[in-house]
Amino acid sequence: MLVAFLVNQGANVADAADIAQQSMMKAYQRWDEIQHPRPWVFRVASHDLVRKFSDVREEPVEEVPEPISLLPRPDDAAEWECRQ
Repeated sequence: MLVAFLVNQGANVADAADIAQQSMMKAYQRWDEIQHPRPWVFRVASHDLVRKFSDVREEPVEEVPEPISLLPRPDDAAEWECRQ
């Protein structure tokens, strides 16, 4: 049920299974402290999924590409600004 919950939250099956397993291991390690195991595990798994989604890995490149204008002719925007 935990894996299905994580998939429903947007995780792929492999990530959901990994997060579920990690959450269950955390629960096992803190079993004596946990009052309500099921909600605790779901909350921990949900937090871990959010951390996974928000983890941004940047890949360095040797050269930064030139910026691409969203306008077909960028000079038109400058002319319009001057007129305004």
